[in-house]
Amino acid sequence: MDESSEWSELSVTELKDALREIGMPISGRKKVLVTRLEEYSIFQAELADTKSEEDKSESFLDRIRDLPFPALVVISILIVGSSGGAVIYGDEILDFIQGEPEYVLIDFDNEKAREFAQTLVDLGHPEWEGRMSGTVEEENTANSIKSNFTSMGIPSTMDEFDVNMFEIGSEPDLSICTPGDIGSIFGGPTPCSAADVNRDITQFTHREDYVIQGYSGSIDVFHTENAEIVDLGNGSEDSDWASAASKIAMIWIESGTDGNTD
Repeated sequence: MDESSEWSELSVTELKDALREIGMPISGRKKVLVTRLEEYSIFQAELADTKSEEDKSESFLDRIRDLPFPALVVISILIVGSSGGAVIYGDEILDFIQGEPEYVLIDFDNEKAREFAQTLVDLGHPEWEGRMSGTVEEENTANSIKSNFTSMGIPSTMDEFDVNMFEIGSEPDLSICTPGDIGSIFGGPTPCSAADVNRDITQFTHREDYVIQGYSGSIDVFHTENAEIVDLGNGSEDSDWASAASKIAMIWIESGTDGNTD
């Protein structure tokens, strides 16, 4: 028996009761009541096709209702963030949800690392290999670093800043004197003076044996002054730098502090 004949077999009272249950009008003759119920049946059949999607939505809402309050707060933040605050707070929210990431060192190419370092050295001044601020050597080095970052997929930009400059006006002179036998005789000439004829002087070459960094002035210290040398160990923050004020400080290159091209 099809739907149409089923409704037709009902009495007017039964038809009105059926319409009343679904909240539809109950006025009219029997034929009108039957037509009204048939149209409603067709509408119900169309709704059945989308029921599965509605069930999924209801299931999702049920899961939301079952979440603890802190989780609901995070979800609320994410929803609000998608409409305007994600740019500012997105990273913090992801960190809160995902926790601390675990990093694994996949591989490290020592030869490649040395190649990068040597390239920077080669881009330095042809004579002393440095890269003074504002020079073409500095610009070439910055472009090389930017190119390496870009090839690795790391975004980078070139920025310029004003910095305080210093210039070494004359070639610095650094040497150490070991007194000779004559200079150590009581009443004899001053140790390391011109009269101390068998003194031993070790001369150091600028830019080969040493470099000057953080230049803030000049001073003349002669061998005969026997200047005090303060041992600052490896130069760590635990060293007593204040004790080396206006004196000569000695910092030792220990294990782990070699240059990046050694």
